[in-house]
Amino acid sequence: MTYGFKVAITSEVENILPTDLMVYSQSVSIPEEVAQVIARLPHVSYVVPAIILGTVQVNGQAVTLIGIPSQYFSYFEVHMENGSMPASDGEAIIQDTLASEGNVSIGDTIYAQVLTGGVQGSTQIIPLKVTGTFSSILGGVSLVFI
Repeated sequence: MTYGFKVAITSEVENILPTDLMVYSQSVSIPEEVAQVIARLPHVSYVVPAIILGTVQVNGQAVTLIGIPSQYFSYFEVHMENGSMPASDGEAIIQDTLASEGNVSIGDTIYAQVLTGGVQGSTQIIPLKVTGTFSSILGGVSLVFI
């Protein structure tokens, strides 16, 4: 089952992000030094450290959650509809369809249920304050940005 999740998430990420190389880690974060080494390699034009979770539920809807440092938002070509980009931890922008279908407004708090694994299938709930909505990102995929 774990291998199936890995294959599904890898496939989803490859469809979302225009990359030729993705570095995976068993831990949640890859040290910044690794990103700096990769950025210095020949023919590397851009390195974006990101946490990507494809097994997230928000208001009963499956979404992909991407956590990136704010200085890298421009890489993802976010087309904002309303509000503003997140300015601090615990804030998020959501796709406009998630906002309308889930009756979520700017200023509301959403609760992202993240599958953390384990035999019992444990989850973690992450509260996120919505600061804005977007219509598309890299061709329009269902995402929550934090």
